[in-house]
Amino acid sequence: MKKLLLLLFIPIVCLSQNDFRKMNWGESSEILKEKYSEINFIKEDFMGSKAFAHEDIIGGMEAYVYYLFVEDKLYAGAYLFSYDSYSLKSSTDRLKDFNNVSARLEKYNMSREDVWINDSYKNKPNDLDFALNLEHVSLVERGIDGDTAIEHTLEKSEGDFVHKLLYTNPVLLQKVLDSVDDDF
Repeated sequence: MKKLLLLLFIPIVCLSQNDFRKMNWGESSEILKEKYSEINFIKEDFMGSKAFAHEDIIGGMEAYVYYLFVEDKLYAGAYLFSYDSYSLKSSTDRLKDFNNVSARLEKYNMSREDVWINDSYKNKPNDLDFALNLEHVSLVERGIDGDTAIEHTLEKSEGDFVHKLLYTNPVLLQKVLDSVDDDF
């Protein structure tokens, strides 16, 4: 009897898992608005898809939370850590923030895949913040959790630091990329 109850319980637990916050891949923007009825979303067009965003505190940092939809189906969610929260911080502080988020992602078995533009400081871990500040490196880590791909990045681009954490469904993302490729 206990085994039967366990077998019945497992599918319910699996169905109740969420892919990004309270949302599941493929759900509509109307479901997003129902689940977060207390939030006034900013709506934007983004590469042929619709983005809904709001501000929040994530891991003690100010961030914009994005929900990306194509054909009104959720295919990605992202945290874009606020530029304002970095205005007075050094590159060392930004690196600490990146590492703090990384520590929270350990459960996803992330792999580090940094991209070096100039490898002068590549083998000098104590100078990583300096290399980051010079735009010599983009810090990248990736992982997979079921049908969710996760990418965490920190880079300096055009003088500004960009720290983001992206969750996406690879199948739905490929459909978006294919539709963009059709434009050429």
